[in-house]
Amino acid sequence: LPSFPTRRSSDLYVLDYGSAGIYGFSINQGDGSLTALNGGSAFATGNYPQSLAFDATGAYLYVATGDNTIWAYSLNPSTGALGALSSSPYTISGVNPNPQQIVRAGNYLYTADGGANSVDVFAITPGTGALQEGATGSPYPTDIGPYSLTSDPSGAVLYTANAAASGNGSISAFTINPSTGVLAPVAGNPLPILVANEVTIDPQGKFLFVTETSGVAVYPINKSTGVLGALVAGLPFAAGSNPYIAVADPTDSFVYVGNDQSANVSEFTFNALTGFLAPVTGSPMAAGLYPDFIAIR
Repeated sequence: LPSFPTRRSSDLYVLDYGSAGIYGFSINQGDGSLTALNGGSAFATGNYPQSLAFDATGAYLYVATGDNTIWAYSLNPSTGALGALSSSPYTISGVNPNPQQIVRAGNYLYTADGGANSVDVFAITPGTGALQEGATGSPYPTDIGPYSLTSDPSGAVLYTANAAASGNGSISAFTINPSTGVLAPVAGNPLPILVANEVTIDPQGKFLFVTETSGVAVYPINKSTGVLGALVAGLPFAAGSNPYIAVADPTDSFVYVGNDQSANVSEFTFNALTGFLAPVTGSPMAAGLYPDFIAIR
């Protein structure tokens, strides 16, 4: 039998919406097995943790909660334990902002505030991980009910998926000033683009994936202006029923779509030059009952 090294070089953290905590695990890089941190107990958060994000260095972890706060933690590099910053939690301004998701771009955190119909910004202090809310013009208006947001890997653009009054969804688009964190809205916001669930960007930051009721629409991104190009192929690429999220693998060679209602995963080859998706032979693949989020390493 092969032998595996038993070193711990990375960690995994899982939000528990019901118990108001984060469960941590060390990852054995030899066989992928998990070992619970903190004696198996959760690290405490505020009520109803919604989303988490790391800073650029991976030394600090942030959690948005249903208490309209962001909790901040430092990571012990030797043990993976989380220690709450003394200045944490940070209150999100506004009346019931109801943060749905947070995302990091450069040295800034952005929150999709579903109750406030806006995106808020927090600056991350290098070296301490402390947060400072606000930037010129913040919070930035979106359409009604932003619930998903995504930024390209270089931190140049940001997009939100919104519920919208029509119920058919919309997209709000922004460019990011990397020095100030300021968002500049793209002309025409909110963009009248149908969206059903999550929005994501491929690893090269060239295309925006937008989930619709039975397919995935792919739009080219202009990272200088935030403007989206014409829909690739002119139509969404057919997936299963209620596609929830589309995720490209790190090499930008394949895209996988979790189909919530048809209980399967659609598999595509991905042309990173054109954005074209082609179904893989044998797709889709059965996957449980309600496959939603996908992570690829």
